[in-house]
Amino acid sequence: YSDYLRQQEEERRSQAAKYEQYVEERDRLTRAAEGKRKQARRIDQKAKGAAKPNSSESGGRLGHQKSMGSKQKTLHKAAKSMEQRAAALEDVEAPASIARIRFRQTEALALHNPYPIRGTEISKLYGDKVLFENTSFHIPLGAKVALTGGNGTGKTTLMQMILNQEEGIEVSPKAVIGHFAQNGYKCNCNLEVLEFLREECDYSISEIRSVLASMGFGPNDVGKKLPVLSGGEIIKLLLAKMLLGRYNILLMDEPGNFLDLPGLEALEALMKGYAGTIVFITHDKRLLDNVADVVYEIKDRRLNRIRQR
Repeated sequence: YSDYLRQQEEERRSQAAKYEQYVEERDRLTRAAEGKRKQARRIDQKAKGAAKPNSSESGGRLGHQKSMGSKQKTLHKAAKSMEQRAAALEDVEAPASIARIRFRQTEALALHNPYPIRGTEISKLYGDKVLFENTSFHIPLGAKVALTGGNGTGKTTLMQMILNQEEGIEVSPKAVIGHFAQNGYKCNCNLEVLEFLREECDYSISEIRSVLASMGFGPNDVGKKLPVLSGGEIIKLLLAKMLLGRYNILLMDEPGNFLDLPGLEALEALMKGYAGTIVFITHDKRLLDNVADVVYEIKDRRLNRIRQR
């Protein structure tokens, strides 16, 4: 990822420099044109003040007015030329950036328990295999908590145990949990992308569009029907819907899977900015390093906290 991020940052800086130069030149020409027009207006006011009938010096003043009129024309001509130069500048797009939506939660969704999810001496069998044996954990309020471990160690099973509030698992009564599962969605509606996200969502259309744009959905994509979206687009849409939904805890099973690098970068920014608590399964080093406040590793039938910021 480092090479990709370095290249992307260089491209953004270059684009930002070009855009800044374009804006400065456009504004300079616009200001200069306005300055010329102000000068012309002042001359016009002076000419009107000098135009007094029956004056003994009317001949001289007439000549002076003609001179001032000539200056006015020159100034208007210069202003028009500058405005044309400003209009002729090649448009430069502002540098792209990841949407920085300000996530918020209503008072109704506010949690006050410092540990909204706890596991106390939990044990779990999967067939004949012991996944957990008398192990405990706690999830801090507002934290981004990563679950790691080898294949088959019980990461997804633990997430299901939390959802089902199985024996030994305590979840805050006010918890409203959103769950993202791999391959867990079947498209059975004919809604458009924007309509789908607006359901059960308290964010404005502009905020929703910002999140969609950060996830790679262009202006022409928001009107697409869900059945025509690709599998990758559906995944990004579901992640966006969860983050914008009326939840205060998110459980996410490998949210970075099947995302391209720009999509992964967008997901990272959105997860970091999320106002609630997130528990997510991942093997992705980027999400572990940049998003996770707490990391639990499942190993030897126990949850071992290997990092807490």
